[in-house]
Amino acid sequence: MKPASSPWLLRRAPRDDARARLFCLPFAGGSASAYRDWGERLPNWLEVLPVELPGHGMRLGEPTIADLLPLVEAILVGLAPWMDRPFALFGHSMGALLAFEATRLLRARRGPLPFLLAVSGYRAPHLPDPEEPIGKLSSDEMLARLTRLGGMPPEVLRSQELLQLLVPVFRADFNITDAWSSPDEPPLETPMLVLGGLHDPRAPRPSLEAWARHSAGPLSLVMFPGDHFYHRAAPGPVLQHLADALARHAPR
Repeated sequence: MKPASSPWLLRRAPRDDARARLFCLPFAGGSASAYRDWGERLPNWLEVLPVELPGHGMRLGEPTIADLLPLVEAILVGLAPWMDRPFALFGHSMGALLAFEATRLLRARRGPLPFLLAVSGYRAPHLPDPEEPIGKLSSDEMLARLTRLGGMPPEVLRSQELLQLLVPVFRADFNITDAWSSPDEPPLETPMLVLGGLHDPRAPRPSLEAWARHSAGPLSLVMFPGDHFYHRAAPGPVLQHLADALARHAPR
């Protein structure tokens, strides 16, 4: 029996009658709260379930998981009770990599597959990072890089107490992605939606187009004005494209 709640999920507006679910995976250092209002903005036939990782957000007191594959395995165990109806995966930045590897692991284990894999703001996983790994930077350099990317709200930068809590989380997440090398596997047949910002230095258009190497099914790429966190500046058009793709591929 599926539990009414889970530490892995933020259920602000439960929709037990929804015919499909959307699991949203966060960016490095981020939490489920990044998607807290998506359920109100997306169609009501869909239940939006933001994912809370260990050591993040409401689970800040828990230890983080230091390696990508064990983290993906733990995510799938945590989400398994909620995969009892059609579901899609969305991930931004690090979340895109987690969503991709989760889909590949589900395929390898002959588990239920998402009807749509939506990846945002992350280069195709076979491409090397052209920049110095963020996880290896000093705390000041890391914060400066994140600020340039738009990932550090001013109120966080003004609070030394918050920074002391969050910098280790950012570092742990970036160390996970910096160390990961995606194994060479056949492309996915799952439909894919690739999203990005036109001025994102972390994921320029050619690196997003390269996702085609990992897709044997329908794939569409949509670029929006903005930088790495383009979807925060103007969420309306982004969520409309996502809603259209979900409706197009969801089982009837």
